[in-house]
Amino acid sequence: MLSTDKIKDLLLHGENKQVEFKKCTDKVSASVYETVCSFLNAEGGYIFLGVDDDGTILGINPKCVTDMTKSIINTLNNPEQFLPPMPITPEQTEIDDKIILYLNVPESEQVHRYKNRFYDRWGDADNDVSKHTYLVKNMFMRKEP
Repeated sequence: MLSTDKIKDLLLHGENKQVEFKKCTDKVSASVYETVCSFLNAEGGYIFLGVDDDGTILGINPKCVTDMTKSIINTLNNPEQFLPPMPITPEQTEIDDKIILYLNVPESEQVHRYKNRFYDRWGDADNDVSKHTYLVKNMFMRKEP
């Protein structure tokens, strides 16, 4: 679990290849799963939900935290949506009286797909590379021992 100081430091330095902010205050957007897929296929990283693009903590509606957590766990373990499945459990923390969720996404040894699309991380952006066979091939080559 990250310390409050570490989280504040990551928020202060903004989005980059391994840090992503998602507004998501009431529900989990599909873009969260695209970022999880990108991070798994690249170098891993942290995704913070309830945080604006500029690092401002918006907070998550307390009534929605449990459902959002379940949604993330269920989606990442559902092979019809996420393949291969990846068990990642969101962490909940409170900063400045606001709840945020964050995911610590490891770099995977496998190539992952979300809804049959391949995503890769370039800088601070998630890119759907599914239609670019050479980019998909490069991802598989990166994962070879």
